Amino acid sequence: MQDQSYRDILRERLRDGQVQGALAVLAELHPADQATLLQEMSEDEASELVQRMEPKGLADLLEYLVPLGPQALAPILEMPLDSLAPVLAETPRALTANILRALPAERALPLLESRRDRGAVAALLEQKEETAGAIMTVELIALPTWMTAQGAITYIRATRPVAESVTSPFVVNEDGGLAGVLSFKDLLLADQATPLTQIMEADPVAVTVDTPQEECVRLIERYDLVSLPVVDMNGVLLGFIAFDDIIDVAEAEATEDMYRMVGLQPEVSLFAGLEVSIRRRLPWLLVNLATAFLAASVVALFESTIARAAILAAFIPLLAGQSGNQGIQTTTIVVRSIALGEVTFRNTKRILTKELLLAAFNGLLISGTAAVFAFLWTQNPYHALLLFTAMMIASVFASLAGVIIPLGLKLFRIDPALASGIFLTTVTDVVSILALLGPAALLVHLLQSS
Repeated sequence: MQDQSYRDILRERLRDGQVQGALAVLAELHPADQATLLQEMSEDEASELVQRMEPKGLADLLEYLVPLGPQALAPILEMPLDSLAPVLAETPRALTANILRALPAERALPLLESRRDRGAVAALLEQKEETAGAIMTVELIALPTWMTAQGAITYIRATRPVAESVTSPFVVNEDGGLAGVLSFKDLLLADQATPLTQIMEADPVAVTVDTPQEECVRLIERYDLVSLPVVDMNGVLLGFIAFDDIIDVAEAEATEDMYRMVGLQPEVSLFAGLEVSIRRRLPWLLVNLATAFLAASVVALFESTIARAAILAAFIPLLAGQSGNQGIQTTTIVVRSIALGEVTFRNTKRILTKELLLAAFNGLLISGTAAVFAFLWTQNPYHALLLFTAMMIASVFASLAGVIIPLGLKLFRIDPALASGIFLTTVTDVVSILALLGPAALLVHLLQSS
C-alpha cells in the first residue's frame, strides 16, 4: 500500500470514529513511516492517534519524530504528564533529554523526577545544546583493559546491552579513561585468551562534551567512523555518538543552512500552519522588497537613457539573472565550505584567485554568446559590445561578492547562511544595472542607431 493510501485510510477511519482501526493500520508501518504520516496529518488528527498508542510503540516512534522538529513533536509534547511519563520510561536517556528540553520547566521537572535514572538524565540536560554532550548516547559497553576477548564476549552476553550501545565496545583504564575502541569482527575472531589491549584501536578519535556537533559530523565523515566516543576534560569516557545519530545531525545542519540561505527558520515546513508560515516567511520577503527598491532606484536614475534606447530594458533581467545565478553558485559553495571548516581567512586569497579566474573564463564564454545573440537580435554592434562588457563586469563582481560576503559576515560573527543571499542579490542587481546603464548613458547616441 502506498503512503497516500495509508493517509486516506487513517483519515477515513478517524472521521468515522474508528480510532482503534486507525491505530491498527498505523501499527503495520515502521516507526519511521509512522512519523512521516503523522507529520503530514493535522495536529488534531495526530494528537488523537498518539494519545491512544501504547507507550512502547510511542517510544519507538519518538526516535524518528525528534529529528523532524518541534512541529512534528507537538502532539507528544501536549500529552498529559501521566500519559507521557510511561512513554519516556521506555526511551533511552539521550532521547528523554531531548524531549525534556522541548518542554517548559513546570512539565519537564515532574517527568524527570519520575525516572529512576534521573541523575544521569539531568546530567545530559546540563549539556549545551548542539554539542557532542547533548547528542551522545550514554548507554555504552565499557570494558577494562585487563579483560580478554573471551571475557569481553561473556560480559556482553551477560549484560545484554541496549541496542544503541552495541555499535562499538570501548576499552577503558582503571580511572574510566578512554583507552581504545574495539570492532566486533576483531573481538569475535581473536583467540579467547587475547588481551583486549592487543586487538583494540588505541588512542581513537574522540571529542569532548562541548565539541560543536558540526565538528562531530566532520570527524565521523573524515575518519569513516562507526561511532565517536565522547570524553570529559580529563579523558574519562562519558558516552558516544552513533553513526545513525550523526546522520540526523548532518541532515538538520544541511537543512538549516539551506533554509537560512533564503531567510527561513529551520523549523519551517510544508506542513506548518498557515499563520505560522506567514509569520516566518513574510518578514524576509519584506526585507527583499526593500533591497529590490534599491535596485529599482538605480534603474530610475537612467530613465532618460532607457527612454532613448528601449532595448536596454530587455537586457536588465538578462544581466541580473545571470550574475545572480553565478553569485549564488559561489556563495553556496563558500557557505558550505565554511560550515565544513574548509574555508579560513588564511586561504581566502587562494579562493578569491580561483573564483575570479573561473568567473573570467565563464564570463568570456557566456558574455560572448550573449553578445552574438544581441547582435543577431538588434543588428547593432554597439548593443552587442555593451552587453558583453556589462556581463563580464557583472560576472566578476558576482563571484567576488560570493566569496567576500560570506567571509565578511563570518568576520562580524553573523551566520553566513542567514544573510548572504539577501546581500548578494542586492550587490549583483545594482552592479549589473550600473555596468549596463552607466556606459549606455555615455554611448546612447550609438545605441539608438541601427
